[in-house]
Parts: sequence; C-alpha cells; structure tokens
Amino acid sequence: MTAEYDEELMQFHGENCCWFEKEDKYLIRFSLDIVKQYGEKDASYGDHVHYMLRKCPDCGAYFLVEDVEQISWSDGNDRMTYNYYQVDSPEHADKLVEIGDPFFLYKGPKILP
Repeated sequence: MTAEYDEELMQFHGENCCWFEKEDKYLIRFSLDIVKQYGEKDASYGDHVHYMLRKCPDCGAYFLVEDVEQISWSDGNDRMTYNYYQVDSPEHADKLVEIGDPFFLYKGPKILP
C-alpha cells in the first residue's frame, strides 16, 4: 500500500486544539509558534505551495500549515490562502508533506481562516 492510499495516515487521533473554540480564527496566523519549515512545493495546477509545522503555545497542538500562492496569470495579483490542518505529531506532518498535496484526502480537523 502506498502512502497516498494509507487511510491511517489520513486520520487524526488527538484532542482538538483550543483554537477551535475561539471566535477570531483568523488570528491563528499570528499566534502559533513555527517549529519547522518544509519549503516550497510546486502544485500540479501551477500554484506555489509552502508547508510549515506550527505549534499552539497554549495547548501544544501541532498544525501543518499549507500556504498557497494562487498564481494569477492575467493580472499578477496573486492570492494567498492559509490552511491549518491539525496533525498528531511532527512525524505525522513529515509523512503528509512527503506524499505531497495530501489534503484532499485528510480527515483531520482544520481551520480555514
């Protein structure tokens, strides 16, 4: 079985981060500590994707952050989106990044501010 179809890898087994209870979820961007940066990956659809591992300083939860620069070929005004996927551990995040663009299959909790 390849990593792309590893159902266990696409699951989350922990407790939800305290950020899921907060109203102003867009502030998560400024509140999590950076643990690791994975660098840029080119997405198959032409956009640029950066992944980083971040940690909640309040409850210790880990998030794999997907930072997507959506390329605008017509006007040059590239749109940025940030998606926060809670993961079990740094090792879990490493495996998800290794398989590339994993989040259409990921069943864990997410914050999409």
